[in-house]
Amino acid sequence: MKSSASFTLSLLSIVLLCFLCGCNRESSEISVDNTCQIVINPQFFAVEAFKEGFAAVKIGDSLSFKQGFVDLQGKMPIAPKFDDVHEFSEGLAAVKIGDETDGKYGFIDKSGKMVIRPQFFFVGDFLEGLALMRDGDAFTGKYGFIDKRGQAVVIPKFDAEHGFKEGLAAMRVGDAISGKWGFIDNKGTYVITPQFDLVGDFSEGLAPMRMGSEKYGKWGLLTNRVILLSLYNSIMLNLLKMAWQSFGSVIETVENGELSINREQWSSTRNLMINVDFQRDLPA
Repeated sequence: MKSSASFTLSLLSIVLLCFLCGCNRESSEISVDNTCQIVINPQFFAVEAFKEGFAAVKIGDSLSFKQGFVDLQGKMPIAPKFDDVHEFSEGLAAVKIGDETDGKYGFIDKSGKMVIRPQFFFVGDFLEGLALMRDGDAFTGKYGFIDKRGQAVVIPKFDAEHGFKEGLAAMRVGDAISGKWGFIDNKGTYVITPQFDLVGDFSEGLAPMRMGSEKYGKWGLLTNRVILLSLYNSIMLNLLKMAWQSFGSVIETVENGELSINREQWSSTRNLMINVDFQRDLPA
């Protein structure tokens, strides 16, 4: 009985191994469906993941190549003629014409038509109707946002930015060492003024933020309605009490070393509270 069970287990292992090996073809980039059947024959130097019904492909080799798009049937409705492409997002894909030095990005639609002419040194994908762009090189250029007509709706004036997530975009004013991060809305208006040393994007109503250096700073969370500052033990309890007494109309709660600040009432006092009182008490 034991011998029979061992034989059956070994046979199943061999069948599974053969199946996995059959899916692991190394000769070229291919596309397979969920039954491990080849649906697009090996023919490309590289293939990206499908997004909105299209996958970016490279034709050529590592030294000389062009990029285009294939659809789910393996047809190539957008010929490989671009020097760089992004995946489709909100119906448009960024494409680059030209080399690393002089190339510019524009956007095409799913028919391959150029709907925003190549003019930007750098772009992000469209998120919530807007795409990040840079108007100069990586050292001197400034970041802003364009709409789907290619019009600048947020004038390039920031030193670094993320794309929009949940109605807000992170942006940095100043260099990568001493600059501060905040958030703007889709009109370019400050919603949270630049004061954090690092932030992440909003997701499910929360965004991570850091106050202080990479080595000694503390992380907390921002929300769409209030700012939660997880300051742990870096601020003394008497400072929390002083903050509550001085800014009671602004601070909603003080509990377990966390401040919950009402952003709607957080007008003229916010820089004093965050940049001066709190930040100076973080470890140096």
